Amino acid sequence: MLELTTSQRGTPSGASEFVAAMAMVARHATDLLVLVDREGAIRYANPVACATFGISLEDALGTNAISYLHRDDTERVTARFVELLRLPGATMTDTVRFVSLSDEVRILELVSTNCLADPQIRGILVNGRDITERRALESELLDQSLHDSLTGLPNRTLFVDRAERVLALALRDKAPVSVLFIDLDNFKTFNDGMGHHSGDALLVAVAHRMRNAVRGDDLICRFGGDEFVVLVHPRSAAGSGELLAQRLFEVLHAPFEIDGRTISVTASIGIATAADLSVEDMIRDADIAMYQAKARGKCRAVTFVPQMVDLANDRLQLLLDLQHAMEHDEFVVLYQPVIDLRTREMTGVEALVRWDHPERGRLAPIEFLACAEDSGMIVEIGRTVLRDACRRAAEWRLPQRGLTLAVNLSARQLASTSLLDDVHTILAETRMAPSALVLEVTESTIIQEGGAAAEQLRALRALGVRLAIDDFGTGYSSLSYLRALDVDILKIDRSFVSDLIGSEQAAAIVHSLIELGQTLDLELIAEGVEREAQLDALLAQRCTFAQGYLFARPMDPETMTSILVHAGPAHPRFPAAGG
Repeated sequence: MLELTTSQRGTPSGASEFVAAMAMVARHATDLLVLVDREGAIRYANPVACATFGISLEDALGTNAISYLHRDDTERVTARFVELLRLPGATMTDTVRFVSLSDEVRILELVSTNCLADPQIRGILVNGRDITERRALESELLDQSLHDSLTGLPNRTLFVDRAERVLALALRDKAPVSVLFIDLDNFKTFNDGMGHHSGDALLVAVAHRMRNAVRGDDLICRFGGDEFVVLVHPRSAAGSGELLAQRLFEVLHAPFEIDGRTISVTASIGIATAADLSVEDMIRDADIAMYQAKARGKCRAVTFVPQMVDLANDRLQLLLDLQHAMEHDEFVVLYQPVIDLRTREMTGVEALVRWDHPERGRLAPIEFLACAEDSGMIVEIGRTVLRDACRRAAEWRLPQRGLTLAVNLSARQLASTSLLDDVHTILAETRMAPSALVLEVTESTIIQEGGAAAEQLRALRALGVRLAIDDFGTGYSSLSYLRALDVDILKIDRSFVSDLIGSEQAAAIVHSLIELGQTLDLELIAEGVEREAQLDALLAQRCTFAQGYLFARPMDPETMTSILVHAGPAHPRFPAAGG
């Protein structure tokens, strides 16, 4: 019998040298080495093994190696040990858990060899390696691969895996399951305007609130960006998908404090409910419904119906067509005069984009701008419109004539970090006087973007350009920003002008808006003037400027050029259509 801890008596010197050499190797090996007899009693353990078990060699000798096993592994390992005893010279590998005397669980990779027939060993030789740290790292990496690193929520991979199991049970029980697709409204604008650090902080805060709103067996995950998905389990305490959506709206209602700023967040939610669809099909349907929620004004939940597939296909086609339009210069800029109501002379022009679609003809902004805004393409379209309009204004010598050029800015443009540089560069390229350029922003955009919009507009104002608030009166907001932004012009929304005759309420609103503008010493432009009666009412209330079909429709650059040439150095006159 080989005793690696003692010298052998009565054995040849060569054997003694072998034993001594083996003892030296065992003591200095980096792997653990244990020799047990056929009953499992320990006859030798090298220093690595003793350190792993947290026991001295003297205390380990004679104890049963099986006693160090984790109780959940004992039965399996014992059975394998018995099997190995019946196979002389055989080798078995296994991964087992051992428990040290300090109750620390270690994971070991073991190679056990039946050496009972070897006269120098006569035992089971167990060679092993401690892989506890490696397994912990593997577990951590696996956890990271299945969870979102920012919010800690499950990611798409884990969500799909778990959802497939739930749907299999739902199919068996014929129980409906709901999937909610949640997209934060205007997050891209906030992220671009406030910075990605603040954007990440907002996502973490939103995820925390929504996780607390999801109950029981429901599963919430982050798909990426500002998109979240929730699986509503058939046994969910939250009830239906519609009820959970309402709860999510409630938890998001309170403003968030992000980096010293108060941020209000809304979300658009799409809901798909079924018992016989795949996970990917339900995600697709909920996604389609979410885009319908966006299209219907955001901050709402919409439940999927099959007819929405056609709308989704139309939207995809529109996106593809928009990309083609950008690449092939299909956008055109028209110009509508701004008229002084007292003299009927043109005081400026507003640049209005149109899309000459190769199949659908000329499209108005209402047919494509929302899609361009959502996709981000509006930034490039807006840049192109601004450059083209400023180039035309320079050719027409509008600043020298005392005329202005108005160009609209979208919410996405206003949030773009490139806007200030774009305006500065285009003004320099076209040699356009900044004071002749009016940048129009809707009231709703200013309210929606809050402080970030105010900072951007103040920076633009510092370039020397003028600012106009478009669609004024529709935002139902505090008016304090008018002075804070140093606004020059208010444009009264066409909805009030169209109801000016026959609606005492609309007339009262217009009167109030005009008085407000005059009090603040701002220019007032009434939009959408189409009838003589509207013109007379505006003049009676001392509104100074207007736009509308009553004077001129948006016109192509060639027509505007002809009008300016015909007028010479004077301002072109646009009497009302009936005047």
